[in-house]
Amino acid sequence: MKKQSIFPVLGLCAAFLVVACSDDDYTQTDFTRPAGGNQIFLNCQSQLDDNKTVWAADSKIGFFCEQTKTANLAVGVAAPCVGQTEGLFYTKVAWGSGEHTFYVYSPYSKTNTTATSIAGTLNSTQLQSGTSNAHLTSTALTYATITASEVENAVPVTFKHALGYLDVAYTTATKYPGWKVKSIELSAAEGTPLVGNYKFNLTTGSFSISEGSSDVLLKIDNAPELVANKEFHGYISVNPLALSSTKCSVKLILEKTGVEDIALTGEVDARLVSLTHSTGVEDIALTGEVDWMNIIAGEFTILTLDLDQLTSGSVVDTSIDLSESETANCYIAGKVGQEYRFKATVMGNGATTQPVADYDPLSGTAPGITPKTLAPVSANILWQTVPGLIYGVQLKNGYIYFTLNGSENTPLDAGNAVIAAYAADGTTILWSWHIWVTDVDLDSKVETYTIHSDYNDYDKLVNPIMMDRNLGALSDGYWAVNNNNKAQGMRYQWGRKDPFPERNDASAGSVTVLTTYDKDGNAFDAIKSLAAATDNTWGWITTPIEANDIARYPMCYIASGAKSWLVDGGNDLWGNANIVTASSPVVNESGSKTIYDPCPPGYRVPHAYVWTGFVNVAAGGKYSTGAVTVNVNGTMADFISKAGGTFAVGATPSYATSGYVNNATFVIKNPANRGQSWSNSPVTVANGCCLMYDTANFFPLRSQARTYGYPVRCMKDNTTN
Repeated sequence: MKKQSIFPVLGLCAAFLVVACSDDDYTQTDFTRPAGGNQIFLNCQSQLDDNKTVWAADSKIGFFCEQTKTANLAVGVAAPCVGQTEGLFYTKVAWGSGEHTFYVYSPYSKTNTTATSIAGTLNSTQLQSGTSNAHLTSTALTYATITASEVENAVPVTFKHALGYLDVAYTTATKYPGWKVKSIELSAAEGTPLVGNYKFNLTTGSFSISEGSSDVLLKIDNAPELVANKEFHGYISVNPLALSSTKCSVKLILEKTGVEDIALTGEVDARLVSLTHSTGVEDIALTGEVDWMNIIAGEFTILTLDLDQLTSGSVVDTSIDLSESETANCYIAGKVGQEYRFKATVMGNGATTQPVADYDPLSGTAPGITPKTLAPVSANILWQTVPGLIYGVQLKNGYIYFTLNGSENTPLDAGNAVIAAYAADGTTILWSWHIWVTDVDLDSKVETYTIHSDYNDYDKLVNPIMMDRNLGALSDGYWAVNNNNKAQGMRYQWGRKDPFPERNDASAGSVTVLTTYDKDGNAFDAIKSLAAATDNTWGWITTPIEANDIARYPMCYIASGAKSWLVDGGNDLWGNANIVTASSPVVNESGSKTIYDPCPPGYRVPHAYVWTGFVNVAAGGKYSTGAVTVNVNGTMADFISKAGGTFAVGATPSYATSGYVNNATFVIKNPANRGQSWSNSPVTVANGCCLMYDTANFFPLRSQARTYGYPVRCMKDNTTN
């Protein structure tokens, strides 16, 4: 068959190294040959079709040997073999006398305690990017059985594949050139499990699915347009079964995103009311049958389809409109495998912010904000914190569509992503939207704060309703509770709508930024200094930008130090131009949401007084000297030592020590002993008002340079607050 590129990455499941005798003996990250003695080590090779495995840095295999009493030992590839097709896997297991039988498999899972029952899940929904079959590696189960007596050299191991692979090859001659295949669904007879929860016996090579589905769905992201009489291939991992005498039901969804001169009526027209610049084409469904063939483990079984012979039908748009009630710069999505959409023509919430008359020029400017109607030509994933977190991004009928990861038998991967809308050149970003992927019902977890009694007479400030976590956070809590940094959320510069990723989970004090990935799942390089702002790569510049470019560079951090990141003021960027300091007169106004507000529908950046109830002196000060008392559960010393804690302010909100992104370079500072959170209020032409606490101080109304990167905790947006 036609050769396809494939680069398997084995061992994606392994987080810890497990052996029969101890969990602590094999914790090295560079697996090189142990000194002394003659330990067992393996020279491993694997391939699918004509393509050999290229071993990755995180490749690990599971190792069983009854003679050495080794059960499910996790062994990583030696560092010099990374990127090679022959991988050396060193163990610390010493040879015994006589013949040994080794059972090895990949991907490694610590839950596999016996060689006779390797467990896993073959997903009912699989994702292919473009023409590549590299996605097969995410479901591949490979194994080998080797018998050997003591030798000084590596034992050669050739892995075999336990799964079967379908190559659905389809063509069109006249009907569908220019269309793209969005998905392929195959169905076997009821009771024939193509996918599901499986068991595999390494000692016998038997594969079985205990709880399965007779349907498998392949979704294809970034598919090329179909060309007349040219094959396109869809690749699917399935249970190896003998099916040669049966029929396979087939359903394909085709999409076309170009502009057509066609009339659309009914429900379609209702959805296009706000669209003024183009008309789109609706998806179509093709259905039919094809003869099954026997599916053989480790081989590609080709199913040939002539699309022109299939039956065409309409497709009901089952996507969920996230912008139905309100547009925003951030949308929360959490239903596995669900397709969503949002309006691509609206900047943020689309609200006009009126200029403030007679604004004090010494404090900055509040010139007002007037949104424009966006007319993007394309859209795609800009970055994401998990490869394949979202997919199927397309611009259609004035909306941006995307689909979440997961399926009925695979859980949701939570994370954060940004989708960008582009001008005709395909690189200039017109606007971008943050997709907060979480299945938590955040509306049900909101908390009402009690602010300081000094402000009880200000009806627009009291009883703010707050989210229970930072914007973009994947949990509430803090390090001592979670043992990770998932409660940190994203980072924002004051007045900007665009998120920057948090640090990784190496420790509470980690200063390494979380790895992010592009639309194809490739890791971005670390953020670096740039001579000038760029559209689609991480970096920082030291020169402030113009107001017209606020949305242009969502991956560019503007580290202009004590100066604002914006050339001309912009005290009303987050909808509250009232100057706030610990000593300034209080204004009974909490502000309003703007097109640059980073919070999801129904929420906005909070006013500055939401944290004043955390201390007995509204202005805050040095708690370490007893000048102020903090309403923290425990002591602030405990709070800092645990990298977070909870407060007693009507509700009991949890806050983690977050540290901050520096304002002169993109560097994370003080992550384990300091915390901040932005409010929507300015203090000076270059500073914003925030919550700030560290090992000695607690300030609810702190003035800090707008160029710092702090978390945001969103407040419910309603007429009271």
